[in-house]
Amino acid sequence: MSNLISEKPEFTLNTSLPLKGWGTETVELNIGGYVSQFNFDTGNGREKIVLHPSKLKEITVKNKESVMAYGFNKSTSDYKLIAETVTIGTIKLENQTISLQNEIGNFQLLGNRFFELFLVTMDWKKHQVYLNLVQENLSDKLIGFELDFKPNYESNTIEVATGLKAFTKKNKIEQGAKLLKVNETDVSNLSHQDLCDFWTLEWPQIMEAEKLNLVISQKGKLKNLIITKKEFI
Repeated sequence: MSNLISEKPEFTLNTSLPLKGWGTETVELNIGGYVSQFNFDTGNGREKIVLHPSKLKEITVKNKESVMAYGFNKSTSDYKLIAETVTIGTIKLENQTISLQNEIGNFQLLGNRFFELFLVTMDWKKHQVYLNLVQENLSDKLIGFELDFKPNYESNTIEVATGLKAFTKKNKIEQGAKLLKVNETDVSNLSHQDLCDFWTLEWPQIMEAEKLNLVISQKGKLKNLIITKKEFI
């Protein structure tokens, strides 16, 4: 370990195994008063902290209007919020994005969006994780578009994954609606390799825009939409 860490790390997290003695290591988090064990999940690349929407009532949120509901008209809602305080070991953070997703089930995840803020060294023998901060600005802002998309590599299409529930309800958008065109780019007839390349190379650049003109297909009907990037919270 001394070959990996030349000096005392800024932070040390104690990890725990389940009582059965094997499985995924967990780390204790305190999110606005909700204290629980979260899986040390380096496979979760999309979010910082994920838990089930049923835990929302246990998190102290001063402004209820700052809790953003995602989903579709008749679906069970997911949520995003900015937690005023998050404590992980001796790390005390403010204004952190929390995702509450039904698909997560009973799992609670601490993912790569958190760990990428640090240089991480893991000692599984001692059940400790050593962290050295590499990014100073740790506070989050919840900025994005009213709709989120995902690639479907089986059908080689781009689909609506979720969206602000008020927006999807108002515009009568259903999950799985297919994106045909974004601004001047036609994405309706991509090959598998085209989709891989587009999603990896071009989509991130498209997401940098402040406004997107979309054409989507839903149940055989075309719909024109404009979505605008904004700070939700």
